Amino acid sequence: MADEVTIIGTPVSPYVRKVLALLELKKVSYKIDPVVAFYTDEDFLKINPLRRIPVLLHDGNTIIDSSVIAAYIEETFPTPSTLPSSPGDRATARWLEEFSDTRMADIFLWRCFGSVVLKPGLWNEERDLKTYRETLAGPVVEIMDYLETIAPEDGFLFGDIGLGDISIAIIFWNMRVARWQPDPKQWPKAAAWIARTEAHPALARSTDWAMAMLRTPVPAQREKAIEIGVPVTDETYLRAVEPTRGPMSQF
Repeated sequence: MADEVTIIGTPVSPYVRKVLALLELKKVSYKIDPVVAFYTDEDFLKINPLRRIPVLLHDGNTIIDSSVIAAYIEETFPTPSTLPSSPGDRATARWLEEFSDTRMADIFLWRCFGSVVLKPGLWNEERDLKTYRETLAGPVVEIMDYLETIAPEDGFLFGDIGLGDISIAIIFWNMRVARWQPDPKQWPKAAAWIARTEAHPALARSTDWAMAMLRTPVPAQREKAIEIGVPVTDETYLRAVEPTRGPMSQF
């Protein structure tokens, strides 16, 4: 078998958890270097000039960006597939991944989680409650209304859990950390679909890791990961003492 997969990035990132969930579904062995990207140095920039996570290392390849990584995993480890069989359904699953990577990331991850969790926790800045509340009242509602129209009545989108379900669900743990979750009375189908996906063992494992890591200061997170049973790499890119923004960082 080819070299073991290495994932660089903390499970606190929803896009790291997406990649880990796909590897879990396919029963691919992996190790994690659970770094916060902002606490990496010039060595990390040599493999990812945007200072972003996740990065996948495998068989001599360095793969950047969670969507590109997801495609690589699907092509390299095709069984079981995380994409549906028909071209139309596969396109829908990929669209939902794109929607999560772009619109949901902007609204949920940066404007909400970033405003009230990353600002004080990472940069020692005051919470931006104005942006947070305005975003919850507007764009978050619009996204949830859309998800309600596409959510399955039960189960998952295309039979077994797959890329589309995981791509949407991953960001809601970060929203709960930001003290918000979807109202099951307002969005009953979407809330139930998200909950089912989050509860799946492929995603639940890394979500548990994420909570433990979030509660631990960044310099001690590697030791915490080892303590809770994360399969950690022998070496790490976690070297910086103070956080440094990447070229495209919003926070």
